[in-house]
Amino acid sequence: MSEGKRKLLFGDCLELMKLIPTGSVDLIVTDPPYEIEDMKPYFAEMLRCLSKDGSIYVFGNKNMIAEHWFSQMKIDKKELLIWHYKNSPKPKGRWRMSMQPIIYGYRGNSIFNEDAVRVEYNESTKKLNGRIRPSSGRMDKCSAYDTSKGALPRDVIERPALLGHLSKERVGHRDQKPISIITDLVLASSNEGQTVLDCFSGSGTTAEV
Repeated sequence: MSEGKRKLLFGDCLELMKLIPTGSVDLIVTDPPYEIEDMKPYFAEMLRCLSKDGSIYVFGNKNMIAEHWFSQMKIDKKELLIWHYKNSPKPKGRWRMSMQPIIYGYRGNSIFNEDAVRVEYNESTKKLNGRIRPSSGRMDKCSAYDTSKGALPRDVIERPALLGHLSKERVGHRDQKPISIITDLVLASSNEGQTVLDCFSGSGTTAEV
């Protein structure tokens, strides 16, 4: 990604979003405070700012998203992605937490650059490269495996969590997201030169990307 313009505004994000022209934002990637139960006014402003072909990603607590946020976001199409990490930073509860949901909403002919976020195959799958495979069991419609590009992105994103002093990325924010995840979301749903908004900002990861 290029070194584009970055603009930081400090204040009440709900009030500051009202200064953003309607439909001027191509992508929103944000991580609101998880104690906000009623996100309806925030979502309303975010979606007003979002272009007719824009996309939005919202990280959140699994219970808050399930009980409130998912239904509160009124957008054409939406689904849930899962960020899965095996090195849980908060091993609490009966079933130890190792995931965080992300609401993915999108409109119209929104951008999705799947080749930009392909996932490297494991070693056993790489060995299939070049081998012949039948199509629906028919050898007359066979083709060769091509593992060179990697696998298409799935709705479960596997990435380690940032663990305190063990991570060089940490800046002191308790729920900081890895740069690699934010990078993938930006690459998948925007093109160079487009406008990306993070209305809560947190540790500033989106601006860094």
